[in-house]
Amino acid sequence: MRLPQDADATRRPGAPPGNTNAQTHGVYSDVPSTDVDIDTRIADLNRRIEQLSAYIDTVTIGTGDRDIDVDQYARLLSLHGQLTSRLGRLLRDRQQICPEDDSLLQQAINDALDQASEILGVKL
Repeated sequence: MRLPQDADATRRPGAPPGNTNAQTHGVYSDVPSTDVDIDTRIADLNRRIEQLSAYIDTVTIGTGDRDIDVDQYARLLSLHGQLTSRLGRLLRDRQQICPEDDSLLQQAINDALDQASEILGVKL
């Protein structure tokens, strides 16, 4: 659909006037993340990983009514890996903001590796 000639001349690239998305979201945000915000996200993500780990521990692969197939199990493990990776990135970001909390970061990494080791059945 072609715009009328006068509308073409007034059209500008980018967001409409007054749009503030870049001020509150994304990489252009000028609002710094706070320690509390990161700590809250880390705690929430850790809780989700624990819940998913508990669910993975209860499922069985097979052909029964409540069993899941191999593809579904692989998706669960993939999701677990994605969540763990996201947790690692948040912990890294937190470490850059609060370098004095190195022992907490190391403990969280060790906990995540222990959980992954249990799920995969290998020593990490």
